[in-house]
Parts: sequence; structure tokens; C-alpha cells
Amino acid sequence: MNKTEFIDLLRYYFSKAKKDDLTEILYDYEEHFRIGAEQGLTEQEIIESLGSPKDIYEAYMSEGVISERKGLLKGNIQEMVERAQESFKTTVQP
Repeated sequence: MNKTEFIDLLRYYFSKAKKDDLTEILYDYEEHFRIGAEQGLTEQEIIESLGSPKDIYEAYMSEGVISERKGLLKGNIQEMVERAQESFKTTVQP
């Protein structure tokens, strides 16, 4: 794996993260690569020191550092349907 693939995998795993969180995470890992390169490390050495993008994602999620975007529209529709059903039950009953 190279830097581009690593960053692309981070982008994939964090695709449901809030946009600001994703931007900050990607910036942080770009910085890891920049600093590592300045220290003479290869992309592979940097990647090995960082761990897998999946493990990074799981660590962020388990520690509650980021939260994923919720399907707001889906949630609101479900809530509206439930309210409508409840309202229908109370207005239709004899």
C-alpha cells in the first residue's frame, strides 16, 4: 500500500463521518506523511507505524472521538409516520 491508497482507505472508512471531522482526520494523516518524509522515512515505514486505516477508524469510533452523520431525513420521516399513525388511531376510533 502507498500513501494515496492509505488516504483513500481512510476516506472510505470515515465516509459517514461529519465533513469537518473527515477533513481534520485526513489533514492529520497527511501531516504524518509529510513529517515522516522529512525524517527520511518511506511511505511504507510511515504506514506501518500508523497502522491500518480500518484499525484507525475503529479506534476513533470506540473512543467516541468522532460521530457519524445520521440519516436525518430518514429519521424525520420515520418519526412523522409514527405520529401520523398514532393520530390516525385516535381520530378514527369510534
